[in-house]
Amino acid sequence: MGKSKKQEETHKSHKKSKKHSKSSQDSAKESEDVSKKVSTLKRKQTEVARVLQLKCAMLLQGTLSYLEYTELREELVRLNALKVAFAQQAAGLEKH
Repeated sequence: MGKSKKQEETHKSHKKSKKHSKSSQDSAKESEDVSKKVSTLKRKQTEVARVLQLKCAMLLQGTLSYLEYTELREELVRLNALKVAFAQQAAGLEKH
């Protein structure tokens, strides 16, 4: 029922060798995942920039009530924070 020590050591060594053979596949998969994340972040940055541009154009028209103006300003602050966060995340991913 029980395995001998030699069989256990052999089993453990086989597990280790399997991990080493997969490391190159894992690193390739990780780099692919990172590139997908970077492209996703770039797409989000583009969308946020587009919305920011539209909101700024609305603000510059000057045909807003005070309530609309304050809501728009809050949204611009939130979108700018998102833009900065996405840029930092993309820069961090590109470093790795």
